[in-house]
Amino acid sequence: MQKDIQFNEAEVLLRLSEGDVASFELIYNSHAPELYLKLMKMLKSEFLVEDLLQDVFLIVWNNREKIDPCKCFRAYLSTIAVNKCYDHLRKVASTGRLYAKLPLAENNFPGNDQLLIAKEESAVLSQTIELLPSKRKLIYKLCKLDGKSYEEVSTQLGISISTISDHIVKANTFIRSRLQHSFF
Repeated sequence: MQKDIQFNEAEVLLRLSEGDVASFELIYNSHAPELYLKLMKMLKSEFLVEDLLQDVFLIVWNNREKIDPCKCFRAYLSTIAVNKCYDHLRKVASTGRLYAKLPLAENNFPGNDQLLIAKEESAVLSQTIELLPSKRKLIYKLCKLDGKSYEEVSTQLGISISTISDHIVKANTFIRSRLQHSFF
């Protein structure tokens, strides 16, 4: 029975790659509810989830010709969705740092609700980063949060660029894993 579902999905994906709108709708209707729940666990905001879900399926449509019907489409969708969440959380963290530098009274700032949501989402990511080993955390913060290049961090800390790359890869893996386990 499971093979029939995969086979049918492969056929639908093949038609999708040829630009068939009905196939896209079928893919959307069969996968959107599950992705919606997954994104809600991560972001806890209907507005954000609906927006990101739309982005995920826009990526699917724009890349429909590159989709391999023989590979696990569910994993492909999940990867896009999780990466969109991380992109959003990084943007929120960056925005939160920007707002912290602004000399505005919080009560006079338009969009207090959005700022509060941004601070909460930023806190989740910050707490996860704090769980990294000290050297990895330092390297991650310098590269990802402070925006320094691997070369700059290499010179600053006196370690090779490949070591920095290794730390960043391991930090990203840990953060993704931790956030997925926390929210799923």
